[in-house]
Amino acid sequence: VVKTKIHHAIAHHFGVDANKIYLTKPTFFSQMTNVSAKTIHDQYWLPHVDR
Repeated sequence: VVKTKIHHAIAHHFGVDANKIYLTKPTFFSQMTNVSAKTIHDQYWLPHVDR
């Protein structure tokens, strides 16, 4: 359901037929919560320094 809603919202926003666009693989969606990350891959944002 979430994937379909996002798919149609993007198609509508850009004025294209939803049947003409697709998600690339791998595709995943993450739910943002206040639970601390358990691994480095669970973190949404990592601080970094531009060189």
